[in-house]
Amino acid sequence: MKQLSHFLVAIALAGVMTTPVLAEKESAKLENGFVALFDGKSTNQWMNARSGKFPEKGWTIEDGCLKHTAKGGGGDIITRSTYEQFDFRFEWKVAKGANSGVKYFIIRERGSLGHEYQVLDDANHPDGAKGANRQTAAFYDVLDP
Repeated sequence: MKQLSHFLVAIALAGVMTTPVLAEKESAKLENGFVALFDGKSTNQWMNARSGKFPEKGWTIEDGCLKHTAKGGGGDIITRSTYEQFDFRFEWKVAKGANSGVKYFIIRERGSLGHEYQVLDDANHPDGAKGANRQTAAFYDVLDP
């Protein structure tokens, strides 16, 4: 029997702030029931994990990319909708020494705790030297990529 859970995707921003890039320039509704979470223009699919509104500061859209500014505030963002099944694809770029990630399988009422796909400047952040399960593409602190 398939267990149903509420799944949210969050962008985890920790330590030195990063510049995640989430841009697939496609319409919101795609073939086969897929949804584009970012179209390069709008943040309609996203909200702050605590307030339920998209942050007024800390996040910008630049050149079709969703960008978090260093020390800009704004906190974690999550999808407005919950997803039972998903195939999450994204492109990203981080600043030197950055530590970030994409969280999934979180429950909003419990905060931002959840599984994390690690996004890290492996060469310039101390976690990069702590083992493969702390490096980019790892299931953070659990499994190597």
